[in-house]
Amino acid sequence: KIASNTNEKVTNNIENLANLKDTSMEKNTAKPGNQIKDNDSRNDSVHGDNVSRGNEKAQAQNFNNFSNQPNACDCKHGGECLLASKTCYCSHGFTGVKCQKRIRKVLVVGGLRDVQIRLDSELVGGLEVRRCSPPPYPRPIIAATGQTSEDTVVVCGGATQIGGKLTPTDKCHIWKKSNTWSPPFAMSASRAWAASVLTPTASQHQMVVIGGVDQNNVTLDTIEVIDIKARKSIKIGLTLPTPLAGHCAVQLNSSHTFVAGGAVNGLAGFSGPANFSNKCWLLSEKGWTEAGRLAQARSIHSCTTVVSRAGEVEVMAVGGIGLSNVGTRMVLDSVEIYNIGTGKWRKGPKLPLAEFGAGLLVLAGQPMLIGGRYQDEDQLRQSDSSFMYQNSWRSSTLKMRNPRDLAVTVAAPAFC
Repeated sequence: KIASNTNEKVTNNIENLANLKDTSMEKNTAKPGNQIKDNDSRNDSVHGDNVSRGNEKAQAQNFNNFSNQPNACDCKHGGECLLASKTCYCSHGFTGVKCQKRIRKVLVVGGLRDVQIRLDSELVGGLEVRRCSPPPYPRPIIAATGQTSEDTVVVCGGATQIGGKLTPTDKCHIWKKSNTWSPPFAMSASRAWAASVLTPTASQHQMVVIGGVDQNNVTLDTIEVIDIKARKSIKIGLTLPTPLAGHCAVQLNSSHTFVAGGAVNGLAGFSGPANFSNKCWLLSEKGWTEAGRLAQARSIHSCTTVVSRAGEVEVMAVGGIGLSNVGTRMVLDSVEIYNIGTGKWRKGPKLPLAEFGAGLLVLAGQPMLIGGRYQDEDQLRQSDSSFMYQNSWRSSTLKMRNPRDLAVTVAAPAFC
């Protein structure tokens, strides 16, 4: 009975996050910029060519051949040589023309402080020298998505307070060596709790934004591609196998995208009847294929790649919100690891704290979990700390100035 009461209180606390008070709204003085919408559905691939939409079963594939052998581009640290452009596509945690640099700093944008939506940006680098001062985001934002491509940071969507109501936005902004973020450009749809990945093209990287929740609280199955250089969004014909929000996405290499979990309705699982997913999908030029199922259906979780002791690239999904045996929402401390070669999930070491809404990315070759909202008995509290994964979880020296969750957490740009 005590456990049941605790879960009910946690459920109430989680649902309260979907009804944030208008305590943090600040007037947005940014002037509209080049808002370009280009809804071109003729090419429905995120990797270059049209893809089939068959949902065949995923076949075991060796994603480690390119990373363990010398390559024509002299890519370091498991970087993939793209022969067409003679450039390197870096594995997570590395950057530079030859993937020679380790990423050691994190950029955190927006998120929540208690129940107040933030617009500040913070560079988190532990003992590393800070070479930049990130400007505030143009508006308070939570549940946005973002990526870093060398010296450019892109943040899209998310939710902000409009007229006292938490409302998803379609706006994207770019930060590149300046004192302010760029004027906005628009996606084809407003979306919060979307996922994104960075994929290569012949001359640059592009950001792919997947799913999310729109202004009518409808969960989306649509996908759009952000042309970072042109600063425009292109809606493509390819869609998710099912509408999703609060899911996570990981780019495994230049041609394969992995999507796991999420909620098919209810504001990413925060409100209304919860319908969490445990399904996982792999996107390639052949289209979507099923990629096993999580033992625990979850949303608002975090994922990234991790290298096993055998040197294999695997996917790690951590924390999030799920359902208890009695149907109440609960915060998860479980970790699941997907072996790409075998196509199977296994249990990983549990998190030190049950939490959701945290950032997870690879720093200096190791997965790092930072921030988030964790369960303390029947209360939800925020974290300013980080944990590093090295076959087990251990405390890290990285620490934010203030606790926050549901923020955009990306690698710091190269100039930082």
